Amino acid sequence: MRSASWRKLRDAAVILVAAIAAAVLLRAFVLEALRVPSRSMEPSLLAGDFVIVSKLPPARPKRGEVFAFHIPAGVDPGGGEMVFLKRCVAVPGDSVVVADGVIRVNGVQANPPGAAASPETNLASLAGIHGTWVIPRPGEEIVLSDSVLAHWHSLIEREGHRVTTGSSGEILLDGTPVTSYRVKRRHYFVAGDNRTNSYDSRFWGLLPETAVLGKAILIYWSWDDRLSAVRWGRVGAIVR
Repeated sequence: MRSASWRKLRDAAVILVAAIAAAVLLRAFVLEALRVPSRSMEPSLLAGDFVIVSKLPPARPKRGEVFAFHIPAGVDPGGGEMVFLKRCVAVPGDSVVVADGVIRVNGVQANPPGAAASPETNLASLAGIHGTWVIPRPGEEIVLSDSVLAHWHSLIEREGHRVTTGSSGEILLDGTPVTSYRVKRRHYFVAGDNRTNSYDSRFWGLLPETAVLGKAILIYWSWDDRLSAVRWGRVGAIVR
């Protein structure tokens, strides 16, 4: 009897350990569950939505997809390591122009899904937010000079280098004078669908592929804090 009870206990322990190991591996390599903390992706994602993020390869964002990423070092205003959910607006090879917060990709206004084709409204708070990027492809060489260094500084440092200016005004890459830089990785321009309430590439520049966590695929739960109620209509919805 004791032998049979011990075998049952041992089998249960093995099953429990296997289940825990499977859950850990699943979370580490396949899926991630995230809660949407802010309104930056409205109306596609609401604060209080819980989403499943697929980390299966390829985890390379395509234009128009919503994906999760670790905010690059030095970007998080709270000073911690955060995960953001944004939409991929532009990929390597695209040209991006931001004027007063409005984004144009390859000459076409990049409106959030469901938005009218007319210029976005209520962007007064973004007046003065301007920028221009031609997103480089891996292997492309960027010519560096005083006039463009500030533009590419964050991209180079997010690829793991230190960029400074020497006493004679020369540009130093890890202490060595350079006049150009060859890009190593893919970079993306990302933005929240709620353009007037999103901290994104318009403010902190391009996102390196090393920060990408995975593609948001499904809303598995949704809780409205204001009403203290489940948003049943959103449970099971595909992220688009």
